[in-house]
Amino acid sequence: MKTTIKRTGRRATITIKAGKGEDVRGVAEALTGIRIDTLPAKAEDGEQDDDGAHCLFCDKQIKPGDLCHRGGGSSAGEISCKACAPTWADIREPGFWCDHETGEPVPPEKVEADIAAHLAAGGKLTDKIAEPY
Repeated sequence: MKTTIKRTGRRATITIKAGKGEDVRGVAEALTGIRIDTLPAKAEDGEQDDDGAHCLFCDKQIKPGDLCHRGGGSSAGEISCKACAPTWADIREPGFWCDHETGEPVPPEKVEADIAAHLAAGGKLTDKIAEPY
């Protein structure tokens, strides 16, 4: 079993490679040798720090003025960068589009009305749903 830790900015990736014939149950044994205090501290996903926020999906830094999507309401911390933001087509997935205040799914009729308004204004289904941070 070989364990490596790769640090990239605020993230750490732990890779465990099993040798030929090694049982996967050895993974737990490999993890016991990793000291958590050696891993870099990471802000909670979507948490704001001195430099702005970080994307929930790719951890890209989002600075004031950058386009981003705030899902689940800004208080939930679900912020994604423009590249990871959903498109207007994505919100057709049942339960995807939620009311920011209640967290409840928006009814399909309202979702379709929002999409229709976007298209009527010259938008496309492939447009990202993003606004300045």
